[in-house]
Amino acid sequence: MNRFQAIFEKRAEYVFHDLNEHIEDYISVVEVTKGFFDSSEHVSRQEFQSFTEGAISRYPGIHALSWLPRVKADDRNEFESRPKLEGYTEYKITERSSRNELIPAAQREEYFPVYYIEPYLLNKPALGYDVASNSIRNKALNLAGNLGRQVATAPIQLVQDVDNHSGFLIFSPVYDKNVLMSSEENRQHSLVGYVSGVFQLSEIVAETFKSTGALDFNLKIVENKNSTEDLALYSRMQPASVHKSNEVLPWITKNIVWSEDLNVAGQQWHCTFSPNDQFLFAEASQSSCIVLDS
Repeated sequence: MNRFQAIFEKRAEYVFHDLNEHIEDYISVVEVTKGFFDSSEHVSRQEFQSFTEGAISRYPGIHALSWLPRVKADDRNEFESRPKLEGYTEYKITERSSRNELIPAAQREEYFPVYYIEPYLLNKPALGYDVASNSIRNKALNLAGNLGRQVATAPIQLVQDVDNHSGFLIFSPVYDKNVLMSSEENRQHSLVGYVSGVFQLSEIVAETFKSTGALDFNLKIVENKNSTEDLALYSRMQPASVHKSNEVLPWITKNIVWSEDLNVAGQQWHCTFSPNDQFLFAEASQSSCIVLDS
C-alpha cells in the first residue's frame, strides 16, 4: 500500500465511523420517543408534538416522527371519527393506488395508520396513511413487532415527499404494559402500535461531511453489496480525473476505494468511499512539497 492510499483509507474510516455515530443518534430519537409512550398512560396529540419538537429542531435529517396505532377492522369507523373531533375533518385511513394516488384503504383485518405526525405541515399528506399497506414497510413492521425491537426498512420513496427523495424508516414497537413480553405470541397479541422515524439519508450524510470536513470524498451507499440490483440509498459521485492526477502524481494508476458494511437496525448497508479531484490534487501538492523539501 502506498502512502497516498494509506492516508485516504485512514480518513475514509474516520468519516465512516462518524456517519455511523450520526445514524445511531437519529435511531435513538425513535427509541426515546417509544420510551415516552411506554411510560405514559396516554399520549395526546399536543403532548406528542411538544415531546418531539426538540429532536426535530436538532436533527435536520428527521423527515417525520409519527405514532402508528394498531386499528382492528371492526374499530375502523370509530377510529376515523376521533381526529375529526380535533379538527381533522378529512381524516381517513388511506393507501396508495396503482396510480400512486392516496385512496381510502381497502378492507383488511387491521391497519397501522399515521395518527400523530410531526412536523405536521410538512407531512400533512401522510396523515391517515396505512403504513402496513406497503409491502416493504409491512415487512419491517411485522419483524419489529415479532422481535420486540427496532427495525429499519429497505430504501423507500417517502409518501409525504414531493421531491421523491429516497429515505428509510425505523419502527419501534409499543406493547400493552400489563402483558409480560415472554414470547413472540405474547408480543403479537399485546402490540399497541409503533413509533416511527422517517429519515432522509442525504441530510445525515451532509451533517457527517460537514463535521469531518470530508467534502473531497465520494460516497455511495447501497442496501446490499451482494444484491443484483443497485438499490442506492445515497450517491455522491464526482469521478476523479486520474489522467490529470498522473501529471503530478504518476504513481496513481488505479482507482482507490475503501468499503465497509454498516448495520442499521437490522438492515445491512454497504458504503463505498472514493477520492475526488479535490482530494487527489491536495495530496498531490502535499507530496510535491515533501519531495522538494527532501
